[in-house]
Amino acid sequence: MQYVTMKNVAEMLSVSLSTVRRLVDSGELRTLKVRRSVRIPEESLKAYVERNTTGEEDDLGVINDNADETDEATKRRLNQEVRAFERELRLLRGEY
Repeated sequence: MQYVTMKNVAEMLSVSLSTVRRLVDSGELRTLKVRRSVRIPEESLKAYVERNTTGEEDDLGVINDNADETDEATKRRLNQEVRAFERELRLLRGEY
């Protein structure tokens, strides 16, 4: 099982460290405490992203819903964010 720091989560989601703390405090993200350090399991982070991503995914993991063309830019942006998130996780795991 892989773990990431709260700072890494904030960077991956492009939110503040305070927002990550609130997600942890509310129970939306599970944590592992090692003495005074807090780590977040990748599975917990992935589950959070999946719960909060709109639309359905096709076989390639691309968001695919029946939105009209005005939402195409939003779908492209979300797909880019998901791919960037997955790249960040692979970097943290040392897969590159």
